[in-house]
Amino acid sequence: MTLTSSRHAVQRMQQRGMRPCDVALATLLFDTEVAVGRGLSAFRLSRAALREAREDGFPAKAIARILRTVLVASDDGTLVTCARLHGAGARTYTRRDRRKYWMN
Repeated sequence: MTLTSSRHAVQRMQQRGMRPCDVALATLLFDTEVAVGRGLSAFRLSRAALREAREDGFPAKAIARILRTVLVASDDGTLVTCARLHGAGARTYTRRDRRKYWMN
């Protein structure tokens, strides 16, 4: 998946100490997608993808930097923002879609 970064995403990356190379690696490895509403999806790394990345020879330091990272992208492939997971707010990006199937 290739994402183009919005100005907001670049600003948030700078504020949160995220490197562009980490975001690029994250787009390669992330496998879990959660709908967060308004046509946005959150992407993150699952434990299975973490094991696969280690088996494929990715450095442990690079994987550790993106381990708790979430990328929020729109349907058109624009990176809207990125965040580090911690606290109660992390549930928004890790849970499955709890809405009824007829409300989607």
